Amino acid sequence: MALKDINTTPTGGMREEARKGLEWRKEYGRGGTQTGVSRARDIINGDLSISSIKRMFSFFSRHENNKAKHYSAKENDGGPTAWRIAWALWGGNAGFSWSKKKVKEIAREEENRMKVGAMINDGIELPLYDSIKEAELQAQELGGSGYHEHTMDGETYYMPFENHEQAKEVMGQVDENMYGSKDDDKDEKNNRYIMENKETRIYNGNYEIRLDEDSKETRVSGYAALFDTDSRDLGFRETISKRAFDGRLEDNVILTFNHDANLILDRNMGGTLQLSVDERGLRYDATLPNTTTGNDVAELMKRGLLYESSFAFTVEEDDWSKDGDVTRREIKKIGRLVDVSIVGVGAYANTDVALRSKETFEMEATVEETPQVEEVEQKVEESFDDSKLNLLSNELKLKKRI
Repeated sequence: MALKDINTTPTGGMREEARKGLEWRKEYGRGGTQTGVSRARDIINGDLSISSIKRMFSFFSRHENNKAKHYSAKENDGGPTAWRIAWALWGGNAGFSWSKKKVKEIAREEENRMKVGAMINDGIELPLYDSIKEAELQAQELGGSGYHEHTMDGETYYMPFENHEQAKEVMGQVDENMYGSKDDDKDEKNNRYIMENKETRIYNGNYEIRLDEDSKETRVSGYAALFDTDSRDLGFRETISKRAFDGRLEDNVILTFNHDANLILDRNMGGTLQLSVDERGLRYDATLPNTTTGNDVAELMKRGLLYESSFAFTVEEDDWSKDGDVTRREIKKIGRLVDVSIVGVGAYANTDVALRSKETFEMEATVEETPQVEEVEQKVEESFDDSKLNLLSNELKLKKRI
């Protein structure tokens, strides 16, 4: 399946919610922004792009914590809250569940594209694009030029650089800087392990951006991870221990945009990226480069269009538990800190590895409970049998007397 083959047609429930949101907003004069109004019209018209779907999921994820308070509440005029109207404009509950499903499909397809690009380039990761312009711009960002084509399943895709040789020459250093040398079998196995077990988490509103008056450089700082704070609903709830990053700040870490190794903004080894841990979480401080990506990120942050931080990691030690109906995970020790990242609206956490671990935990918990259940059932059966025997014995005694 290609990205363009993903069904992006809104459901009837989403359209109904969007219409309701527009009617409420007109009647009560509150709720949502112009962006929300535009999204409602897109939903009604059945015109949703991949980026719009990502933005929908990001919107719902940010605002779901207020659902219990505002969803059924009424204002003094008897109408719904501004929160409820905004929620409806984006498609309501139907839109949330639909966008959650769609971003997973999109993520799988985007990941497959990267894997195909890596195989084509003998292990050097490069994305495949639908247009020549996108491929050429990416090549320029990385210090190369041009594009070349690949045809798969009858579809033509475009890859940065004029040929594979140029791609290897330019990208070899980028890949080595992120994951270490590939000349050693041990390093290759380690890199493969990291790629297969890497997870990402996202945190809201943790930026500070400023201009250094002396150097005229743009500095950015924020928190890529927060300690002892419940995560969003990931299919489980997660917290990070304050000691989780012990020994990991010396890892070869890069600051990226959207976790893209091709869009490096800074690094801790040979760069200005500084990582530290305080009572709140994992903090980063860096200088944004005077490049197209660096300047774009700075401008978007100044406008408030980028406001989320994230980090990519592997886990060395964690602890799973049950809290009523909620499955909880505490990350006790990070195995590898891969990168910290400034992420755009629509970014999503990669929890595939954690969800597999969760399934294992829940299966083991079920297995552990089974003998106890069987033991109770056995006792009930034995008790039943004893009672039955007593009744038969009493009945025989009574017959003998007669």
